[in-house]
Amino acid sequence: MKTQLIKSVKILAVTGALAVLCPTYNVSAGVLPPESHAYGRTLAQWNDLYTRWAFGDVTLPTDANGNAVVNDVVLWPTPLLLIQSSGHSDVTINSGEAFMMPVYGWLGTSYLDGTPDDTYLRLTDFIHNSLTVKIDGVTVINNANKLNFFTEFHFRPQIPLPQPDFYPFNGIIYEQSIGFVHTPLTPGKHQISVDASIYFPDSN
Repeated sequence: MKTQLIKSVKILAVTGALAVLCPTYNVSAGVLPPESHAYGRTLAQWNDLYTRWAFGDVTLPTDANGNAVVNDVVLWPTPLLLIQSSGHSDVTINSGEAFMMPVYGWLGTSYLDGTPDDTYLRLTDFIHNSLTVKIDGVTVINNANKLNFFTEFHFRPQIPLPQPDFYPFNGIIYEQSIGFVHTPLTPGKHQISVDASIYFPDSN
């Protein structure tokens, strides 16, 4: 049996702080706690692997549907680490496969032209952004609990960026992001929607 996941994305970049909305939420039993070691990694470790894979720093095995899979966890094939106005993707995963999805985040870099390395954004930059993630119409992440799914870490070693195409950027040195790992869904069609208003004023 196959499980079909459909994710609709509506992300709007705005230029001001946002009020906290949606004070109540329901948590899907399938969304794993960030510090869980289910499937062999914490959320931060999954994010590390995902970003290395997305930027071609590691090669991962694939399932019959062409999805990158590690420990029966599908890495969602459409990265959302870069802000986009909207998007839609259909993904088919095998029955029994879990999945990992980064929702949005910020990547810090090192430089080749003498510019100091980027430093972490302030946590308030994530607090002020608005976010709602729903699975089959049920809210699983929103402004009330989104920081439960926030991770920040340095890449060791850094992820190299191809030169000269990325000059003066040398490599990706850190990530701050919100994402989640979800246990296998029942066979059939499911929809994941992401609705966010995101603004990052600067990286230092």
